[in-house]
Amino acid sequence: MLTLQAGGTAFLALMAFASFPPSEMRPTALLLNIIAATYSTWLFNRGKLVDWAKLRPLLLASLPTALVGGFIVLDESVYKAVTGAVLLVQRRSWRFGVGYMRNPIMPLRYGKQSR
Repeated sequence: MLTLQAGGTAFLALMAFASFPPSEMRPTALLLNIIAATYSTWLFNRGKLVDWAKLRPLLLASLPTALVGGFIVLDESVYKAVTGAVLLVQRRSWRFGVGYMRNPIMPLRYGKQSR
């Protein structure tokens, strides 16, 4: 099932369990997130589910802010605490069905779609 995120929290969780150092986790998660987001956008576009007029302002706002965020370097202890908190919040949303996971916008089917 495709979700509305690229999977950054899952990548971070797997790397944390595998004892990756934070200096490797950040760029690796970023690269994997870019690949996953590009692939899912391509799939949605192929199914004619992307409204580029609505997506364009979000892209224009998110790209520079992501670049600025990428230059922020946290102390390792702060990074681990923040990453742990984000993973716990994400786990809570999966456990209790909070947010978009409870009410998906549209189920996607693989293969031919009926129109």
